Amino acid sequence: MMGRLYTVSGPAGVGKGTLVDLACAMDPSLFLSISCTTREVRPGEKDGVNYHYISEARFDQMVREDAFFEWASVHGHRYGTPCAPVEQALAAGRSAILEIDVQGSAQVKLRRSDTIRIFVLPPSWQALKGRLIARARDPLKDVAVRLKNAYHELEEGLKFDYAIENGEREAAARDLLRVIRAEDPGEFALARQRGKIEALLNSYGEVETIC
Repeated sequence: MMGRLYTVSGPAGVGKGTLVDLACAMDPSLFLSISCTTREVRPGEKDGVNYHYISEARFDQMVREDAFFEWASVHGHRYGTPCAPVEQALAAGRSAILEIDVQGSAQVKLRRSDTIRIFVLPPSWQALKGRLIARARDPLKDVAVRLKNAYHELEEGLKFDYAIENGEREAAARDLLRVIRAEDPGEFALARQRGKIEALLNSYGEVETIC
């Protein structure tokens, strides 16, 4: 039996990567896709673990061969999700997860209409700001930009199949597994979670007071 393909998306700082890593640790049968990138390896990163680090020429070749589910240029470098490892995992009956931004998720859905899309929600704007600051990657002025970008990502979240709130990460990871394992996932269906997304969108004015 073929496995199922899932994308997990959400705004920067929402903790989607952490949830996916926890879910994969809880269920080693899951296949986590590793993206390709043309940027250099950063300190502490490992090829084949964080990314597959490839040359511009190799990336061009893969684009010509239609070897990516999706790809994009970000800050002067290119990133792409390779098809072959994912297709192999699905053929072997494993569920595959792509941890990806909302635009990439939309591209994957166009390529494979049976893709199941899961959106990760922050509990509040204040919580999202705190996480962005805590990870210490961005200057404060960029945190404000990311929070505003999150509004548009939340709008896109209304087009997903499921939504999970990342309040307490272990609990949220178990919720993610419930969806992937089809263990009564109705609680997280978009129809049930739409109100949470709309409440966050409607409280967007908080961004002006917390930035």
